Amino acid sequence: MPAKKTKKPKPAPRKVHLQPGELDPLAGPLELALAKSGQNPSAFGYVHFGDPAFIGKMRKGRVFRDKMADKIRSVLAQFDVPVIE
Repeated sequence: MPAKKTKKPKPAPRKVHLQPGELDPLAGPLELALAKSGQNPSAFGYVHFGDPAFIGKMRKGRVFRDKMADKIRSVLAQFDVPVIE
């Protein structure tokens, strides 16, 4: 009988408490990096995160997990955008 595959547990979301309609604290700095890049939102999302819909999802209220938040911080550092959380 083959071994049963176990699923990895999903990482818990960051401890960000948002009210309905509020955006992730990294959204503002990401918008600034987008403006500094001169790229359109789809190109920026694809180049830096591998997802052309990344900025659109963020604008609709996506909350980023730790791993993605770390990746966002590294992108913000490339554009000299300070992060205040």
